[in-house]
Amino acid sequence: MVFLHALLEDDLERFSITARDADYTTWEIPGVKPVRLSNDFTTELEDMLGREPVADWLDQFGSQGRCLAPLVVGSLLGLAFQDTNQAAQTSRHTVNNDTLVRALEGLAFHPDEAREMVRNAAPYLRADMMLEEAIRITLQKGKG
Repeated sequence: MVFLHALLEDDLERFSITARDADYTTWEIPGVKPVRLSNDFTTELEDMLGREPVADWLDQFGSQGRCLAPLVVGSLLGLAFQDTNQAAQTSRHTVNNDTLVRALEGLAFHPDEAREMVRNAAPYLRADMMLEEAIRITLQKGKG
């Protein structure tokens, strides 16, 4: 969604390019692994987004596109009104045990259970890891 929003806003320069060749570009998008996209796909998507609204474009994909349209449009509206400085800080937020425990508590885990999960997942966690990735790993490995 963040990448799609950047395409709409003609603001792709905020993403780092980690690799590029004649056919593909690999983009570093906060919160996810690097994304490798065809240059043709990105160019055609940019052109299409400049010509018609996202909801109309999704409508071309039938009932599946119509089902996704409210979610996509709502997410894009949220991104449009989000403070870009706040978004950049959040996406680069590194993890520590207390932050990770609070995040798990926000997912309805009991504090003791959250602390135990973080202890179990500790061998798989890195200090430079993004919070989203640390949560995913803790949920996978922390049940011990």
